[in-house]
Amino acid sequence: MSRHRLRSIGFALAGVVLAFLALTRLAGTGGHVAAAARVGRVVVVRPVPAGSRISAADLGIVRLPAAYASVHQLADPSRAVGRRAAVALVAGAPLMDAELASPPAVSDAREVAVQLDGTAGIPAGDLTGVRADVYVTPPGRASRSRLVLAGVLVRSATHSDGTSVATLVLPARAVPVAIAAEGEGALRLVVRDSGRP
Repeated sequence: MSRHRLRSIGFALAGVVLAFLALTRLAGTGGHVAAAARVGRVVVVRPVPAGSRISAADLGIVRLPAAYASVHQLADPSRAVGRRAAVALVAGAPLMDAELASPPAVSDAREVAVQLDGTAGIPAGDLTGVRADVYVTPPGRASRSRLVLAGVLVRSATHSDGTSVATLVLPARAVPVAIAAEGEGALRLVVRDSGRP
């Protein structure tokens, strides 16, 4: 018998022994090989421009091994729906917590609803989370508009039946200013930054 043939037989026997050992180990685990733990993570399924509000249709879930999942990658889409993208989001990319815009906190904040000029209404688009200036125009032809509040955070703004109302987030010291201005004349909301927080 040639040396080559003996080597082939040796390899074949080694393979049989290894296969036997693998089957023995498999039988010891109840016939199942333990699978790596998998977790769900949020991914972007279509492009979202920076500053745009994220909708449920923009997001999906993928399952991946826990070892490859980042603690900064969102696991729950509801944490992102309705928030604005801080940067442009690319389709197919994981959604990270740092990519969600968060409006800066207002210290000692109060929410105040003010009625706006019914004729002018409110600026177009979704105003939630934008920064805006508030102007007042007293009644009378010779009256001049003046700035009342600068760079305030808008919580919401609605226009219905000829009435426009904006809910503003203000520091406590600015609340009397807003209330007094509403009694002085017609208020106008001027958006500063096209809907970006």
